[in-house]
Amino acid sequence: MWGFVNYYVLKTKILNIELLSINHSGQLLSYYKSNKEHLEKWEPKRKSNYYTDLIFRNLIIKRLEEIENGQSIRFVIMPNDNSTIIGVCNYTKITNINCHLGYSISKEYEGQGLMYEALLRTNQYIFDKTNINIIQASIIINNQKSKNLLHKLLFKYQGKINNYLEINGKLEDHSIYYLNK
Repeated sequence: MWGFVNYYVLKTKILNIELLSINHSGQLLSYYKSNKEHLEKWEPKRKSNYYTDLIFRNLIIKRLEEIENGQSIRFVIMPNDNSTIIGVCNYTKITNINCHLGYSISKEYEGQGLMYEALLRTNQYIFDKTNINIIQASIIINNQKSKNLLHKLLFKYQGKINNYLEINGKLEDHSIYYLNK
């Protein structure tokens, strides 16, 4: 649907950013297992069976169907010198002209500018290769690192929504940001 079937890898100086595929199942499970504690304060509460091969394989199949149906575009992020997944960035809730951005990076790689580099490349790809004109992101109020990242990427603050998303078992207030093409 998105016209990138033959273009699976986006490259930066130090990263390979690949469109999610079924081949990433094991690596993605490892990423989430090894970063469980790091990510749980920013993501929905996960059931104990979430971190299993079967669940992740089925999750990826569902996400690939979303990609095929034009509902999302999902990427995995790896250093260009190895194939270890160190982060993800997802463009979801796609409509004719806008989408919602979500992302995470391994605790080990946080604060090194890698997510900035990845999002700079993937945001440009989204604007160049799709009809999307607005990328929106919602950030939990106390996530200053993400707020700083979006500011550096030239996202604009739109407002605050109370009790917007469930994060680690609790409804949390979020700041809403957007980036225009």
